[in-house]
Amino acid sequence: MEVGSDQIAFGSIGIDPETFTISHSGDTHKISPRDMDVFLVLVEKQGRVVTRDAIMDEVWGDVVVNDEAVSLSVSRLRAALGENAKEPRIIQTIPKRGYKAVAPGRRWKASRGQMAFAIVSVLLIIMTMLFIQVQSVYHEIADVGL
Repeated sequence: MEVGSDQIAFGSIGIDPETFTISHSGDTHKISPRDMDVFLVLVEKQGRVVTRDAIMDEVWGDVVVNDEAVSLSVSRLRAALGENAKEPRIIQTIPKRGYKAVAPGRRWKASRGQMAFAIVSVLLIIMTMLFIQVQSVYHEIADVGL
């Protein structure tokens, strides 16, 4: 999964990895970069079980931590997402195995307004380049005297 200005949405829940924020029901919750990394690992492998060891390897790397670090991170994520382990909408616990992201998420890079602005900007650039090209050809023809 690419991280950057991409955002991730799960229904009405918006996640912005760049600012480490989770928004839902009109509230925005800031989470730690490490918790965001845990969340992104789960989303990247959406629908598949991710073991605690795999999460520790990807998020903590060579730093020695125990299973409790993963559990606490998932607990903080659930709190920010407004869910609990008994009724998971996004992060499901798979006993004795790990976790998986269960909500069908979607990613977007820009809002419709931003996309419209980008398209109009590109079209204006293309039109300007064509105008300059046509004007250049016109002047060449005028110089030759045709």
